[in-house]
Amino acid sequence: ETGNAWNGTTGALIPTGATSVVGTSGATFYVTGVQLEKGSTATSFEYVDYGRQLIQCQRYFTKSYDIATAPGAATSVNSVVTGGSNAGTTSGFVSGGGTRYPIELRATPTIVVYDLAGTVNKVQRWTLSVNNVNGQISVVTGIGSQGFLIYSASGATASGLQFQYTASAEL
Repeated sequence: ETGNAWNGTTGALIPTGATSVVGTSGATFYVTGVQLEKGSTATSFEYVDYGRQLIQCQRYFTKSYDIATAPGAATSVNSVVTGGSNAGTTSGFVSGGGTRYPIELRATPTIVVYDLAGTVNKVQRWTLSVNNVNGQISVVTGIGSQGFLIYSASGATASGLQFQYTASAEL
């Protein structure tokens, strides 16, 4: 193609060095600085700082994982640790507390928990000495817009639970 000249085939003015986004496999097209408006009157562009935007988004979805870590990743970074009590049976362990979200969600969310190996709907049972065990059955209850309770119905010897979670209250 000749740069800065009308292309007879497409009827488009092409700058020198341009690459066809639709004609290139795996190409990426970025759009920024766009604001959608309701109605036919444009308003001034609204700049929202990162912190405020994050809080607005967290009303719909939040997670315990680091911001750049995908749910289900095998990691203990930012994991939740709860203390617990032990009823002395293999089905009697109950965690000692709940989990609070960073901010109140817009509605009661759907909760998904992960053990530290990334296994869905499981938690890690831990003791103060040894026997940290992933893959323990978890029960999430008391789910509200500010937090939830969790316990494990497996593991007789435990001092607490450790896990990751996602909370989705999307529309």
